[in-house]
This record gives sequence, C-alpha cells and structure tokens, in this order.
Amino acid sequence: MQERRRSLPIRVAYALGGELHCLHPRLRLLNALLFFLPRSCANFTRTALYRLIGLRVGRGSLILGTIELIGTGRVWERLHIGEGA
Repeated sequence: MQERRRSLPIRVAYALGGELHCLHPRLRLLNALLFFLPRSCANFTRTALYRLIGLRVGRGSLILGTIELIGTGRVWERLHIGEGA
C-alpha cells in the first residue's frame, strides 16, 4: 500500500509548528523592551515587569539582566526564584 503524501502547505505548517512551539511571545516582548536598559539598571522595575508576566520572584530578590527561558509550554511557570536571591 502506498503512503499518501501531504501537501506542501501542510508540511510547511507542520515544520513551522515544530520550530515555533518554544517561542514565547510575552517573554520575547518583555526582553525586547528591557534590551534598552543597561545591566544592573532599573532592577526594581525589571523585577516588577517579570513578575507582571507571571514569573515567580521571591520578596527581596532582584533581576539584574534579561532572562532567557527555553522550553515548551509556559516555561516561566516552572521557574521560581526564591526569597532574597
């Protein structure tokens, strides 16, 4: 029995889905905005913005630079930065 070939648009959509499944728009957008802040500048604002998108950052902790998370799904929900870190 001969295997039926998929059409080109379906194969392209399948390939793109495999490549883009770990593209996290909210993290990318925030990192694009924070790109213009020098490291160790506006740390309280940077930390507050990461909290706003759902990253769990403990009290007394600061984020000094951009964070790049790689993985599938809502990766920011699997990261927890403890208190005072």
